[in-house]
Amino acid sequence: MAPKRSVGADSRPIQPVKTNGAAHNLPQTIGSGSKGGRDLYGFFPEKEPLPVGLSLRLDTPVEGVSEQLNQDTLLIRSPDPNFGYCWFSRPFDFGADRDNPAFWMLQKTARDKWVLCLRGSGGDMAAYHLKTTKHAFPITLKKDRASKEFANWPRSITVSWA
Repeated sequence: MAPKRSVGADSRPIQPVKTNGAAHNLPQTIGSGSKGGRDLYGFFPEKEPLPVGLSLRLDTPVEGVSEQLNQDTLLIRSPDPNFGYCWFSRPFDFGADRDNPAFWMLQKTARDKWVLCLRGSGGDMAAYHLKTTKHAFPITLKKDRASKEFANWPRSITVSWA
């Protein structure tokens, strides 16, 4: 007997953020015994530590959403080499639609670009972006787009070291 799955058969796997119509090909990590792991640091200065935990804060609270979304949210860097420049939150429950939780995904898509999305099973609910050559935290991302239900979200979100 096959184990029960918690998501429906029609659910889609998590994919990296797409920009300009194409997914970014991020470098793979280097295996053990190889030299240094430089590929993992492709978008960060070599001598700076790659953040493992980050903290996301809405710059203004949002009314009518779960209180947990208005609190500081921990983002953890993915251990999956296909998501080497991605940080994810835990899933958020949106009340009546408990089978389709949403989560934050922060992705460094280039040396000077950050994208932050609130994602659910239907796709991106809200997206924020930042273009900067600065590598230090905190960073403040500006609202790019949002679905109708998230039109009242703050204009910016700040991400800092956890």
